[in-house]
Amino acid sequence: MNNTVRGNYSKEQRPYHGTTYAIPVFDYTISGSQVFTLPKAVTFDISYFYRSLCGNGLYIISPMSSVDLSLQKSWIRGKLNTKFTYYDIFDTYKVKYTFREKSIINNVLNHWFGNRRAAISLSYSFGTSTHKGKQRRNSEEEGRAGM
Repeated sequence: MNNTVRGNYSKEQRPYHGTTYAIPVFDYTISGSQVFTLPKAVTFDISYFYRSLCGNGLYIISPMSSVDLSLQKSWIRGKLNTKFTYYDIFDTYKVKYTFREKSIINNVLNHWFGNRRAAISLSYSFGTSTHKGKQRRNSEEEGRAGM
């Protein structure tokens, strides 16, 4: 399981038609994934993303989200890998920009990213890597300096 929560606060100055807008905006993003091991060495992965209501000095930006699902199976002692992924299963990865100052312009922009799709991938590993990277040794001085 892997989960991330991120918060953001900004107060950008946006000049527009002789007025500078500096509206404070706070938003947050939550994302993550969970992998389940099923019988017969099949794995199931569910990934999610959510961004809260946010914006800038000129626009209010609607929340957006997506959920992805995938099934994966390895064959031939782990050399062949098949994966089926269904992206944005609820078709929710859309955004809507609403202009803040209705007295200037009543403007709403909608954008659909078209991320909803299914994909099948097939990969094969022809061997194992024998390459070893050169390891860097820290000097005593670098160790004291925390490098």
